[in-house]
Amino acid sequence: MSAYVGIHPGPGSMVAIRDHQIFEDLRGKHDIMLLRISPASIRTDLVQLPDCSIPPNIGNEIKIAGLGRYLVNQQNISLPGEPPHLKCAKMHVVNCGLNLTPCNSPVLWPNGNTMCYEEAGVDTCPGDSGGGVLFNNTIYGVHVGSGKCVCSGSAVSLKVCSYIGWIKNFITPNSGK
Repeated sequence: MSAYVGIHPGPGSMVAIRDHQIFEDLRGKHDIMLLRISPASIRTDLVQLPDCSIPPNIGNEIKIAGLGRYLVNQQNISLPGEPPHLKCAKMHVVNCGLNLTPCNSPVLWPNGNTMCYEEAGVDTCPGDSGGGVLFNNTIYGVHVGSGKCVCSGSAVSLKVCSYIGWIKNFITPNSGK
């Protein structure tokens, strides 16, 4: 397994993953993972953990980045290709509704652990999963999915605050990052 770091503003570099942990409880595995990479390979600022006492609310603006589809035809059908650089978008938090679970997936998106967002003319696509969802320049979500692409439904992330205890058990206690 490998991951890209320092991709924004780019060009980023691929690093080997030394270890990974997937959150699991009595319901099963959730769609969130922590990666351990070599500290020497990090060439970017580390993301700060959120202040869970002030999460984003319905209507708040969030930022998300990804390399998903970016070209559509006049009928909003995705065309092949990827942007040459990471694309960033602003979206607004919306109500998730119920039963947001990925189709035929072995991992969970538990109700209450999700944050949804959408914006007219903006969407996320396969390939964007795992990207950070920022509110006030702090990570509050990890993007896990959306509709079919091309603005067909809300995008979904797992709330970092729902997993903060688990995260803190695996990060370096002195750095908080």
